[in-house]
Amino acid sequence: MILPLTPFEEYLVHEDRPGFPCWNVARFSCAGHFDVEHLETAWQQTAAAQPMLRARLISRLLRGPAWRIDPNSSVPPVVDVSALGPHGWPSRWLRLDLASGPGARLYLHQHDNRAVLFAQFHHALVDGLGLGAIMEELFARYASLHGASVKLPSRDPALLRARGSSGLPWLERVRGLPMQLVGLLGASQLLLGREAAPLLPHTLLPADSPPVAFYPAVESRVLDTEAFGQLRNAAKKAKVSVNEMLMRDLQAAIGAWRGKHAPDAPQDWMRLAVPVLIRSAVDRRMPACNLVSLVIIDRTVKSCRNRARLLRRAREDMEIILKHRLGLVFWRILKLCRWLPGGLAAYSLRPKVRATCVMTNFGRIFHQGPVPHPQRRYAVPGAVLENVVTAPVIRPGTIVCLGLSVMDMQLHADLHYDSRVLTQAQAAALADEFVRQTELSVRGE
Repeated sequence: MILPLTPFEEYLVHEDRPGFPCWNVARFSCAGHFDVEHLETAWQQTAAAQPMLRARLISRLLRGPAWRIDPNSSVPPVVDVSALGPHGWPSRWLRLDLASGPGARLYLHQHDNRAVLFAQFHHALVDGLGLGAIMEELFARYASLHGASVKLPSRDPALLRARGSSGLPWLERVRGLPMQLVGLLGASQLLLGREAAPLLPHTLLPADSPPVAFYPAVESRVLDTEAFGQLRNAAKKAKVSVNEMLMRDLQAAIGAWRGKHAPDAPQDWMRLAVPVLIRSAVDRRMPACNLVSLVIIDRTVKSCRNRARLLRRAREDMEIILKHRLGLVFWRILKLCRWLPGGLAAYSLRPKVRATCVMTNFGRIFHQGPVPHPQRRYAVPGAVLENVVTAPVIRPGTIVCLGLSVMDMQLHADLHYDSRVLTQAQAAALADEFVRQTELSVRGE
Protein backbone atom coordinates (compact mmCIF):
# COMPACT_ATOMS: atom_id res chain seq x y z
CA MET A 1 0.00 0.00 0.00
CA ILE A 2 1.28 3.46 -0.96
CA LEU A 3 -0.16 6.43 0.96
CA PRO A 4 0.83 10.01 0.08
CA LEU A 5 1.78 12.01 3.17
CA THR A 6 -0.74 14.55 4.40
CA PRO A 7 0.67 18.07 4.84
CA PHE A 8 0.64 17.63 8.63
CA GLU A 9 2.50 14.31 8.42
CA GLU A 10 5.12 15.86 6.14
CA TYR A 11 5.48 18.81 8.50
CA LEU A 12 6.10 16.47 11.44
CA VAL A 13 8.71 14.53 9.45
CA HIS A 14 10.67 17.76 9.06
CA GLU A 15 10.12 18.62 12.73
CA ASP A 16 12.04 15.53 13.89
CA ARG A 17 15.60 16.41 14.95
CA PRO A 18 18.10 14.84 17.38
CA GLY A 19 17.70 17.62 19.93
CA PHE A 20 13.93 17.84 19.43
CA PRO A 21 12.60 14.37 18.65
CA CYS A 22 9.09 14.33 17.23
CA TRP A 23 7.93 11.28 19.15
CA ASN A 24 4.87 10.47 21.19
CA VAL A 25 6.20 8.57 24.19
CA ALA A 26 4.34 7.17 27.17
CA ARG A 27 5.14 5.12 30.27
CA PHE A 28 2.81 2.34 31.51
CA SER A 29 3.67 1.26 35.06
CA CYS A 30 2.26 -2.05 36.22
CA ALA A 31 2.27 -4.25 39.31
CA GLY A 32 3.28 -7.77 38.33
CA HIS A 33 5.17 -9.19 35.36
CA PHE A 34 4.62 -9.74 31.66
CA ASP A 35 5.33 -13.00 29.90
CA VAL A 36 7.99 -11.76 27.48
CA GLU A 37 7.21 -14.30 24.76
CA HIS A 38 3.50 -13.55 24.81
CA LEU A 39 4.16 -9.81 24.91
CA GLU A 40 6.34 -10.08 21.81
CA THR A 41 3.67 -12.09 20.00
CA ALA A 42 0.99 -9.56 20.96
CA TRP A 43 3.23 -6.70 19.77
CA GLN A 44 3.71 -8.30 16.35
CA GLN A 45 -0.02 -9.11 16.08
CA THR A 46 -0.89 -5.51 16.92
CA ALA A 47 1.53 -4.21 14.29
CA ALA A 48 -0.02 -6.55 11.72
CA ALA A 49 -3.44 -5.02 12.47
CA GLN A 50 -2.16 -1.41 12.59
CA PRO A 51 -0.61 -0.58 9.18
CA MET A 52 0.95 2.75 10.19
CA LEU A 53 3.24 0.99 12.67
CA ARG A 54 4.88 -0.72 9.70
CA ALA A 55 5.04 2.30 7.37
CA ARG A 56 8.30 3.37 5.77
CA LEU A 57 8.96 6.78 4.25
CA ILE A 58 9.76 6.87 0.53
CA SER A 59 10.45 9.70 -1.93
CA ARG A 60 8.65 9.90 -5.24
CA LEU A 61 9.87 12.04 -8.12
CA LEU A 62 7.46 14.95 -8.75
CA ARG A 63 4.79 13.38 -6.56
CA GLY A 64 6.04 14.08 -3.06
CA PRO A 65 6.83 11.75 -0.15
CA ALA A 66 4.66 8.77 0.72
CA TRP A 67 4.31 5.87 3.13
CA ARG A 68 5.01 2.38 1.84
CA ILE A 69 3.28 -0.30 3.89
CA ASP A 70 4.41 -3.84 3.18
CA PRO A 71 1.81 -6.42 4.31
CA ASN A 72 4.63 -8.86 5.14
CA SER A 73 6.73 -6.45 7.20
CA SER A 74 7.02 -6.43 10.98
CA VAL A 75 8.12 -4.10 13.75
CA PRO A 76 11.37 -4.37 15.71
CA PRO A 77 11.14 -6.70 18.73
CA VAL A 78 10.44 -5.39 22.20
CA VAL A 79 13.58 -3.78 23.62
CA ASP A 80 14.69 -5.14 26.99
CA VAL A 81 15.70 -2.30 29.34
CA SER A 82 17.86 -3.62 32.16
CA ALA A 83 17.99 -0.35 34.11
CA LEU A 84 16.21 2.98 33.94
CA GLY A 85 17.72 6.43 34.04
CA PRO A 86 17.40 8.62 37.15
CA HIS A 87 14.27 10.18 35.68
CA GLY A 88 12.41 6.85 35.45
CA TRP A 89 12.62 6.55 31.66
CA PRO A 90 15.04 4.62 29.43
CA SER A 91 18.49 6.19 29.62
CA ARG A 92 18.84 5.64 25.88
CA TRP A 93 16.18 5.80 23.19
CA LEU A 94 16.77 4.27 19.78
CA ARG A 95 16.35 6.63 16.85
CA LEU A 96 13.25 6.21 14.73
CA ASP A 97 14.43 6.29 11.12
CA LEU A 98 11.27 6.47 9.03
CA ALA A 99 13.09 5.71 5.79
CA SER A 100 14.91 2.54 6.85
CA GLY A 101 12.56 1.10 9.42
CA PRO A 102 9.22 1.46 11.11
CA GLY A 103 8.76 4.46 13.35
CA ALA A 104 7.56 2.55 16.40
CA ARG A 105 9.27 0.78 19.27
CA LEU A 106 8.26 -0.83 22.53
CA TYR A 107 10.54 -1.08 25.59
CA LEU A 108 10.11 -3.29 28.66
CA HIS A 109 11.71 -3.01 32.11
CA GLN A 110 10.89 -5.66 34.73
CA HIS A 111 12.25 -5.83 38.27
CA ASP A 112 10.97 -6.95 41.70
CA ASN A 113 7.47 -7.83 40.58
CA ARG A 114 7.15 -4.53 38.75
CA ALA A 115 6.86 -4.00 35.02
CA VAL A 116 7.12 -0.80 33.03
CA LEU A 117 6.27 -0.58 29.32
CA PHE A 118 7.44 2.37 27.25
CA ALA A 119 5.85 3.26 23.91
CA GLN A 120 7.83 5.32 21.40
CA PHE A 121 5.87 6.22 18.25
CA HIS A 122 6.80 8.82 15.66
CA HIS A 123 4.23 11.60 15.73
CA ALA A 124 4.01 11.66 11.92
CA LEU A 125 2.57 8.13 12.07
CA VAL A 126 0.11 8.30 14.96
CA ASP A 127 -1.35 10.96 17.22
CA GLY A 128 -1.88 10.68 20.97
CA LEU A 129 -5.30 9.10 20.55
CA GLY A 130 -3.77 6.51 18.23
CA LEU A 131 -1.06 5.71 20.76
CA GLY A 132 -3.69 4.91 23.37
CA ALA A 133 -5.70 2.79 20.93
CA ILE A 134 -2.61 0.80 19.93
CA MET A 135 -1.56 0.12 23.50
CA GLU A 136 -5.06 -0.92 24.51
CA GLU A 137 -5.13 -3.34 21.58
CA LEU A 138 -1.69 -4.65 22.58
CA PHE A 139 -2.90 -5.42 26.11
CA ALA A 140 -6.08 -7.04 24.79
CA ARG A 141 -4.12 -9.30 22.43
CA TYR A 142 -1.72 -10.17 25.24
CA ALA A 143 -4.67 -11.19 27.42
CA SER A 144 -6.18 -13.29 24.62
CA LEU A 145 -2.94 -15.27 24.35
CA HIS A 146 -3.51 -16.22 27.99
CA GLY A 147 -7.03 -17.42 27.23
CA ALA A 148 -8.97 -14.29 28.19
CA SER A 149 -12.09 -13.53 26.15
CA VAL A 150 -11.60 -10.17 24.42
CA LYS A 151 -13.38 -8.30 21.66
CA LEU A 152 -11.05 -6.49 19.29
CA PRO A 153 -12.28 -3.47 17.33
CA SER A 154 -13.03 -3.82 13.63
CA ARG A 155 -10.58 -1.85 11.46
CA ASP A 156 -10.64 -1.03 7.74
CA PRO A 157 -7.12 -0.22 6.44
CA ALA A 158 -8.60 1.13 3.18
CA LEU A 159 -9.92 4.13 5.14
CA LEU A 160 -6.34 5.33 5.60
CA ARG A 161 -6.44 6.64 2.04
CA ALA A 162 -8.97 9.26 3.13
CA ARG A 163 -7.11 10.45 6.23
CA GLY A 164 -6.04 13.70 4.53
CA SER A 165 -9.59 14.78 3.68
CA SER A 166 -12.03 16.77 5.80
CA GLY A 167 -14.58 13.98 5.82
CA LEU A 168 -17.35 16.44 4.93
CA PRO A 169 -19.78 16.20 1.99
CA TRP A 170 -18.95 18.67 -0.78
CA LEU A 171 -22.02 20.83 -0.04
CA GLU A 172 -20.96 21.30 3.60
CA ARG A 173 -17.44 22.14 2.47
CA VAL A 174 -18.81 24.87 0.18
CA ARG A 175 -21.04 26.27 2.93
CA GLY A 176 -18.13 26.41 5.35
CA LEU A 177 -15.73 28.04 2.90
CA PRO A 178 -16.34 31.69 3.96
CA MET A 179 -15.54 31.00 7.63
CA GLN A 180 -12.59 28.83 6.61
CA LEU A 181 -11.18 31.74 4.59
CA VAL A 182 -11.69 34.12 7.50
CA GLY A 183 -9.99 31.62 9.80
CA LEU A 184 -7.17 31.14 7.31
CA LEU A 185 -6.54 34.88 7.13
CA GLY A 186 -6.62 35.27 10.90
CA ALA A 187 -4.37 32.30 11.58
CA SER A 188 -1.89 33.44 8.91
CA GLN A 189 -1.62 36.83 10.58
CA LEU A 190 -1.00 35.17 13.95
CA LEU A 191 1.50 32.59 12.73
CA LEU A 192 3.39 34.81 10.31
CA GLY A 193 2.92 38.20 11.98
CA ARG A 194 2.30 38.42 15.72
CA GLU A 195 5.25 37.16 17.77
CA ALA A 196 4.47 34.72 20.56
CA ALA A 197 6.66 34.90 23.65
CA PRO A 198 8.23 31.84 25.26
CA LEU A 199 7.20 30.85 28.75
CA LEU A 200 10.62 31.91 30.01
CA PRO A 201 12.66 34.38 27.92
CA HIS A 202 15.74 32.67 26.53
CA THR A 203 17.85 32.40 23.41
CA LEU A 204 16.18 29.86 21.13
CA LEU A 205 18.14 26.64 20.87
CA PRO A 206 19.31 25.92 17.31
CA ALA A 207 17.52 23.31 15.25
CA ASP A 208 20.64 21.12 15.19
CA SER A 209 20.98 20.97 19.00
CA PRO A 210 22.34 17.68 20.36
CA PRO A 211 20.03 15.30 22.24
CA VAL A 212 19.33 16.04 25.90
CA ALA A 213 21.01 13.80 28.46
CA PHE A 214 17.75 12.40 29.83
CA TYR A 215 14.55 12.46 27.81
CA PRO A 216 11.79 13.21 28.56
CA ALA A 217 11.66 15.46 31.64
CA VAL A 218 8.14 15.30 33.09
CA GLU A 219 6.44 16.71 36.17
CA SER A 220 3.26 14.73 36.85
CA ARG A 221 0.30 15.66 39.02
CA VAL A 222 -2.94 13.77 39.69
CA LEU A 223 -6.38 15.03 40.63
CA ASP A 224 -7.97 12.18 42.53
CA THR A 225 -11.47 10.87 41.86
CA GLU A 226 -13.12 13.29 44.28
CA ALA A 227 -11.27 16.37 43.03
CA PHE A 228 -11.84 15.48 39.39
CA GLY A 229 -15.54 14.87 40.06
CA GLN A 230 -15.79 18.30 41.68
CA LEU A 231 -14.05 19.84 38.66
CA ARG A 232 -16.53 18.20 36.27
CA ASN A 233 -19.41 19.50 38.38
CA ALA A 234 -17.90 23.00 38.38
CA ALA A 235 -17.63 22.92 34.57
CA LYS A 236 -21.22 21.76 34.27
CA LYS A 237 -22.38 24.55 36.58
CA ALA A 238 -20.44 27.13 34.56
CA LYS A 239 -21.91 25.66 31.32
CA VAL A 240 -18.53 24.97 29.79
CA SER A 241 -16.71 21.77 28.91
CA VAL A 242 -14.06 20.35 31.22
CA ASN A 243 -11.48 20.94 28.48
CA GLU A 244 -12.42 24.63 28.26
CA MET A 245 -12.12 24.99 32.02
CA LEU A 246 -8.69 23.30 31.95
CA MET A 247 -7.60 25.62 29.13
CA ARG A 248 -8.53 28.58 31.34
CA ASP A 249 -6.73 27.09 34.31
CA LEU A 250 -3.56 26.53 32.28
CA GLN A 251 -3.60 30.08 30.90
CA ALA A 252 -4.16 31.46 34.41
CA ALA A 253 -1.34 29.26 35.72
CA ILE A 254 1.00 30.60 33.03
CA GLY A 255 0.09 34.19 33.96
CA ALA A 256 0.67 33.57 37.66
CA TRP A 257 3.90 31.58 37.09
CA ARG A 258 5.32 34.19 34.76
CA GLY A 259 4.70 36.91 37.32
CA LYS A 260 7.07 35.09 39.69
CA HIS A 261 9.70 33.63 37.34
CA ALA A 262 10.05 35.99 34.36
CA PRO A 263 10.60 39.73 33.84
CA ASP A 264 7.37 41.71 33.99
CA ALA A 265 6.04 42.04 30.44
CA PRO A 266 2.22 42.33 30.66
CA GLN A 267 1.82 42.83 26.90
CA ASP A 268 3.72 39.69 25.87
CA TRP A 269 1.55 37.28 23.90
CA MET A 270 1.10 33.87 25.47
CA ARG A 271 0.16 31.47 22.67
CA LEU A 272 -1.63 28.25 23.62
CA ALA A 273 -1.68 25.57 20.90
CA VAL A 274 -4.41 22.97 21.28
CA PRO A 275 -4.51 19.83 19.11
CA VAL A 276 -8.00 19.08 17.80
CA LEU A 277 -9.25 15.85 16.25
CA ILE A 278 -10.11 15.86 12.55
CA ARG A 279 -12.34 12.81 12.57
CA SER A 280 -15.78 11.91 11.28
CA ALA A 281 -18.05 9.05 12.32
CA VAL A 282 -16.67 6.74 9.63
CA ASP A 283 -13.12 7.33 10.90
CA ARG A 284 -13.89 5.26 14.00
CA ARG A 285 -13.09 2.16 11.92
CA MET A 286 -9.84 3.65 10.63
CA PRO A 287 -6.62 2.16 12.05
CA ALA A 288 -4.50 4.40 14.25
CA CYS A 289 -2.86 7.26 12.36
CA ASN A 290 -2.31 11.00 12.69
CA LEU A 291 -5.67 12.73 12.39
CA VAL A 292 -5.19 15.90 14.40
CA SER A 293 -4.64 19.53 13.61
CA LEU A 294 -3.87 22.58 15.74
CA VAL A 295 -5.74 25.68 16.82
CA ILE A 296 -3.97 28.57 18.47
CA ILE A 297 -5.32 30.91 21.13
CA ASP A 298 -3.41 34.08 22.03
CA ARG A 299 -3.72 35.97 25.30
CA THR A 300 -1.52 38.69 26.77
CA VAL A 301 0.18 38.06 30.10
CA LYS A 302 -2.06 40.74 31.59
CA SER A 303 -5.26 39.07 30.37
CA CYS A 304 -4.08 35.73 31.80
CA ARG A 305 -4.71 37.19 35.26
CA ASN A 306 -8.47 37.61 34.70
CA ARG A 307 -9.91 34.13 35.31
CA ALA A 308 -13.55 35.01 34.58
CA ARG A 309 -12.72 36.58 31.23
CA LEU A 310 -10.38 33.73 30.32
CA LEU A 311 -13.18 31.20 30.82
CA ARG A 312 -15.68 33.23 28.82
CA ARG A 313 -13.22 33.61 25.95
CA ALA A 314 -12.33 29.91 26.05
CA ARG A 315 -16.01 29.01 25.67
CA GLU A 316 -16.53 31.50 22.84
CA ASP A 317 -13.37 30.49 20.99
CA MET A 318 -14.00 26.75 21.15
CA GLU A 319 -17.64 27.17 20.14
CA ILE A 320 -16.60 28.98 16.96
CA ILE A 321 -13.73 26.57 16.28
CA LEU A 322 -15.92 23.47 16.57
CA LYS A 323 -18.95 24.93 14.78
CA HIS A 324 -16.97 26.00 11.73
CA ARG A 325 -14.34 23.24 11.90
CA LEU A 326 -11.54 25.78 12.12
CA GLY A 327 -9.20 22.99 13.10
CA LEU A 328 -8.84 22.45 9.36
CA VAL A 329 -7.29 25.90 8.93
CA PHE A 330 -3.82 24.79 10.06
CA TRP A 331 -3.93 21.95 7.52
CA ARG A 332 -4.75 24.49 4.79
CA ILE A 333 -1.83 26.68 5.87
CA LEU A 334 0.49 23.69 5.58
CA LYS A 335 -0.88 22.93 2.11
CA LEU A 336 -0.07 26.48 1.04
CA CYS A 337 3.41 26.24 2.56
CA ARG A 338 4.15 23.23 0.35
CA TRP A 339 4.18 25.62 -2.62
CA LEU A 340 6.34 28.31 -1.02
CA PRO A 341 10.13 28.40 -1.58
CA GLY A 342 11.71 25.67 0.52
CA GLY A 343 8.32 24.06 1.15
CA LEU A 344 7.41 22.63 4.52
CA ALA A 345 11.07 22.07 5.41
CA ALA A 346 11.69 25.83 5.39
CA TYR A 347 8.47 26.48 7.31
CA SER A 348 9.52 23.96 9.95
CA LEU A 349 12.99 25.50 10.38
CA ARG A 350 11.84 29.10 10.86
CA PRO A 351 13.63 30.47 13.97
CA LYS A 352 10.65 31.70 15.97
CA VAL A 353 8.48 30.65 18.89
CA ARG A 354 5.53 28.69 17.50
CA ALA A 355 3.65 28.51 20.81
CA THR A 356 4.24 29.35 24.44
CA CYS A 357 2.67 26.08 25.53
CA VAL A 358 0.77 23.13 24.07
CA MET A 359 -2.14 21.50 25.87
CA THR A 360 -3.25 18.13 24.54
CA ASN A 361 -6.03 16.02 26.01
CA PHE A 362 -5.68 12.26 25.45
CA GLY A 363 -9.07 11.61 27.01
CA ARG A 364 -9.73 8.37 28.85
CA ILE A 365 -6.79 5.97 28.95
CA PHE A 366 -8.27 2.48 28.56
CA HIS A 367 -11.59 1.17 29.79
CA GLN A 368 -12.39 -1.95 31.79
CA GLY A 369 -9.61 -4.48 31.31
CA PRO A 370 -10.00 -8.02 29.95
CA VAL A 371 -9.42 -9.51 33.44
CA PRO A 372 -11.80 -8.56 36.33
CA HIS A 373 -10.16 -6.61 39.15
CA PRO A 374 -11.65 -5.84 42.59
CA GLN A 375 -10.78 -2.12 42.33
CA ARG A 376 -11.88 -2.02 38.68
CA ARG A 377 -8.28 -1.31 37.61
CA TYR A 378 -7.17 -2.20 34.09
CA ALA A 379 -5.72 -5.69 34.40
CA VAL A 380 -4.30 -8.36 32.14
CA PRO A 381 -3.08 -11.82 33.21
CA GLY A 382 -0.16 -11.29 35.60
CA ALA A 383 -0.15 -7.47 35.58
CA VAL A 384 -2.29 -4.56 36.76
CA LEU A 385 -1.92 -1.11 35.20
CA GLU A 386 -1.29 1.42 37.97
CA ASN A 387 -0.17 4.58 36.22
CA VAL A 388 0.30 6.13 32.79
CA VAL A 389 2.54 9.12 32.08
CA THR A 390 2.47 10.84 28.70
CA ALA A 391 5.14 13.13 27.26
CA PRO A 392 3.84 15.13 24.26
CA VAL A 393 6.46 16.67 21.99
CA ILE A 394 8.22 19.96 22.79
CA ARG A 395 9.76 22.21 20.14
CA PRO A 396 12.35 25.03 19.98
CA GLY A 397 10.86 27.90 21.98
CA THR A 398 7.87 25.81 23.05
CA ILE A 399 9.48 24.58 26.23
CA VAL A 400 6.41 23.09 27.96
CA CYS A 401 3.63 20.80 26.82
CA LEU A 402 0.82 19.67 29.10
CA GLY A 403 -0.63 16.21 28.47
CA LEU A 404 -3.98 15.47 30.12
CA SER A 405 -5.55 12.05 30.47
CA VAL A 406 -8.18 10.30 32.56
CA MET A 407 -7.48 6.95 34.19
CA ASP A 408 -9.61 5.26 36.86
CA MET A 409 -11.67 8.49 36.97
CA GLN A 410 -8.61 10.48 38.00
CA LEU A 411 -7.18 13.36 35.99
CA HIS A 412 -3.48 12.97 35.16
CA ALA A 413 -1.61 16.15 34.23
CA ASP A 414 1.86 15.49 32.78
CA LEU A 415 4.01 18.56 32.13
CA HIS A 416 6.78 17.75 29.66
CA TYR A 417 9.42 20.48 29.80
CA ASP A 418 12.73 21.31 28.13
CA SER A 419 15.31 20.68 30.85
CA ARG A 420 17.88 22.73 28.92
CA VAL A 421 15.83 25.88 29.59
CA LEU A 422 13.71 25.19 32.68
CA THR A 423 14.95 23.78 35.95
CA GLN A 424 13.08 20.96 37.65
CA ALA A 425 12.01 23.39 40.37
CA GLN A 426 10.59 25.84 37.83
CA ALA A 427 8.66 23.08 36.05
CA ALA A 428 7.34 21.75 39.37
CA ALA A 429 6.19 25.26 40.28
CA LEU A 430 4.18 25.52 37.03
CA ALA A 431 2.63 22.08 37.55
CA ASP A 432 1.69 23.00 41.13
CA GLU A 433 0.25 26.32 39.97
CA PHE A 434 -1.92 24.51 37.43
CA VAL A 435 -3.30 22.28 40.17
CA ARG A 436 -3.94 25.35 42.33
CA GLN A 437 -5.90 26.95 39.51
CA THR A 438 -8.06 23.83 39.16
CA GLU A 439 -8.78 24.10 42.89
CA LEU A 440 -9.98 27.66 42.35
CA SER A 441 -12.25 26.39 39.60
CA VAL A 442 -13.74 23.80 41.93
CA ARG A 443 -14.56 26.59 44.40
CA GLY A 444 -16.19 28.61 41.61
CA GLU A 445 -13.61 31.38 41.75
